[in-house]
Amino acid sequence: MLRKRIIFTGTVQGVGMRYFVYKTAISCGISGFVKNVSDFVEAEVQGSAEQIEKFLSLTAPTPWPIKIDNTEITDIPVRNENRFVIF
Repeated sequence: MLRKRIIFTGTVQGVGMRYFVYKTAISCGISGFVKNVSDFVEAEVQGSAEQIEKFLSLTAPTPWPIKIDNTEITDIPVRNENRFVIF
């Protein structure tokens, strides 16, 4: 089990990014959350290495008008949780 913090910057607020991340996470069977923070979107995702790789590959091509300029990924400690939520 792995957990990653992901910071998405670019045109990511007010364009459906949180819902896109939520739908993608649910489809990959991972837990965690996504939220707006200042001028970026932060997500924490938790699951197997394969699930997280799939999530990352599915969030790379974003639907218009979302435009990710940079993605910063950090390993963080695993938490005891079983769902994915939008804040």
